[in-house]
Amino acid sequence: MAGTSTSWTTCRWVLFAWALVLAVCTLPLIAVGGLVTSTGSGMADPEWHFTPFKLLTAAGWAEVGTNVALLIEHGHRQIGFLVGLLAIGLALGCGFCLQGSARWLGLVVLLAVSAQGALGAFRITLHAWMGPQFALLHGITGQLVFVLIVATVLVLSRGWHRADRVEDINGSKVRRLANLAVLMGVLQLVSGAALRHLGGDILLAVHLVLALAVAAHVILVWGFTLNQASGLLRTPALLALVILAGQLLLGFGAWWAGGGNPALEAKDLTQARIALTTAHQTLGAVLLATTAVVALRAWHHVPASQSTTPTRRPEAV
Repeated sequence: MAGTSTSWTTCRWVLFAWALVLAVCTLPLIAVGGLVTSTGSGMADPEWHFTPFKLLTAAGWAEVGTNVALLIEHGHRQIGFLVGLLAIGLALGCGFCLQGSARWLGLVVLLAVSAQGALGAFRITLHAWMGPQFALLHGITGQLVFVLIVATVLVLSRGWHRADRVEDINGSKVRRLANLAVLMGVLQLVSGAALRHLGGDILLAVHLVLALAVAAHVILVWGFTLNQASGLLRTPALLALVILAGQLLLGFGAWWAGGGNPALEAKDLTQARIALTTAHQTLGAVLLATTAVVALRAWHHVPASQSTTPTRRPEAV
């Protein structure tokens, strides 16, 4: 029995590391996807080629040549293929190593990654029909898939399985506020994607209002975790606050550089605008994932009906 337990623990740690690598690889996929939108490179190649790691070959580099848009678009596809391979490995690992409902966790991630890849393909193959709509949806779901992968990393982590560690100060308030922060973050994601693809003063105003709502909830979550006995909620809440500050600065910079105005001609796409809008979108995904971590930890470690009597002081994870 001891050998079986040790083997299972080792397998879980391998799965955790694998999921972590998957999350790390998914973030540049989002970043390059944002670069595709920022530079208008979505249809640089009007055909969908299933050519894995094409840019790693001499023929692939010869084809892209000096076409930067083609390089960006194919780079996005190559990273996507790598993420797909990692998702397949995670699904197989969870299926063989985990028990109960947890064994399906990797399959859920694989299905989400596959659906995201399919949306990317539809954006190209069905461009004449609903290409822009697929591009908008692809941009929204990409960040949601990243949040799902980060949540998977959290569930496979050591701290998640220590259910006896219960936060006891303002835990229920943090739970409600964190849930609202995630909701506001998703709405902000939708408005941001619509602004990048469609533009317009109304969408810009909605995006700014939701930005204030997200900021208010993140600040409140951080404030209510200051007296927490452990870092289970306090640490990711502080991280979300730091990311929020960077996100607000990038958002102002992107607006100053002309972000949210897709009507600008290609000659008006300055390097500052491209860099700031892409960084703003990417950091937004990180902020949404971080608030989701706070919400999930609050849901998992805070009892539904909480007593005001403090529990034993937990250790930081």
